[in-house]
Amino acid sequence: MTKQKGIVRFEDGIEEDIQALQEQGYPHREASSILPFWRWQFIESAARLQTEPRVWGYRRLAQLVAHQGALVVEVKLGSMLRKTGWFVETMALESVRGLPIGPMLIQSALEDLPFNLSLGQTEYMRELQYSLGWREVASLNHYVFAPTYQQDLSGSLPRGLAHLGSIGIGFLHKWKLRNHRYAAQDHRLRRITEFSEESHGPLWDQMSGNAENCVVRDPSYMNWKYIDQPQAPYCCWELWRGTDICGLVVTRTTPPDSVYKHTRGHIVDFVFDTRDNVLFQALLATSIEKLVAQGAANINLYLTDQTLERAVRSFGFVSRGARHHLLVASSDNDSERNQVFDESKWFLTMGDSDVDRFL
Repeated sequence: MTKQKGIVRFEDGIEEDIQALQEQGYPHREASSILPFWRWQFIESAARLQTEPRVWGYRRLAQLVAHQGALVVEVKLGSMLRKTGWFVETMALESVRGLPIGPMLIQSALEDLPFNLSLGQTEYMRELQYSLGWREVASLNHYVFAPTYQQDLSGSLPRGLAHLGSIGIGFLHKWKLRNHRYAAQDHRLRRITEFSEESHGPLWDQMSGNAENCVVRDPSYMNWKYIDQPQAPYCCWELWRGTDICGLVVTRTTPPDSVYKHTRGHIVDFVFDTRDNVLFQALLATSIEKLVAQGAANINLYLTDQTLERAVRSFGFVSRGARHHLLVASSDNDSERNQVFDESKWFLTMGDSDVDRFL
């Protein structure tokens, strides 16, 4: 059977082309992991919400030379629920870069999914998206806590002051963690291997009453995102207060590499009653304690939420600026647009889109 040329969508047999495209375009990726991860991203995310996979490609001659996909999610926008997608895995082979294939692919995806989200894009991709009508709404802000590691301040202060400042931050963070952990001593984390509707559904119900704009973090989503992901590197925890489950948190560590000489800890995501500041302090303190026990020298947290960010800074986290930016494709509904494009209403974490994949 002759394969369709030009823009193609999800179809039987496309997986063989995906394997070949990624092996050629991303030779560093483990070949055996390509399709299991791709299926999880696009087939399983759509099946979970009973919709069709959102995949677009461009086939030149007999070869798939470009790809765009969307992680299908349900998003809460005020009192509305919308199925949409995080645009990810935009790729084109070197042989077609410079041709208008990339913009054609993104435009085709926008026609099929007019309201959609983007977070983990490169600067080049952002500029392309701006030209196609996307708007930047909010930034995903990066915070660091250093209970056992001295922060490198050489880029911010003169050498002598940077050294003294890094020592001071290390002592300050150790002191703050001890005080916060004392205040949260009646809270504890218990590791889990599955999110259940009975035990954990009510936690999302509590959170959704406060959160304006965010991905629905119900047990179905949490299982797909953190339990079912191939080669999932996450630790999932219940936060207990006395005899009650009062929150959920997801963490992970990344080992030393050529850039970072120490193990880094990450608070990836959480679900809890965000109006409870004491509970949030306990969640942070117990998560840091677990990550330090796993060898983490510093703790990274990515967050967009004005109230919670004030609490994070009060806890002692140091801001490292924004590395990712939320871009939204326009909606035609005026009331929806007012909701979507209000920066103050968004709640985002490292777990949104595929930001947690590139730590």
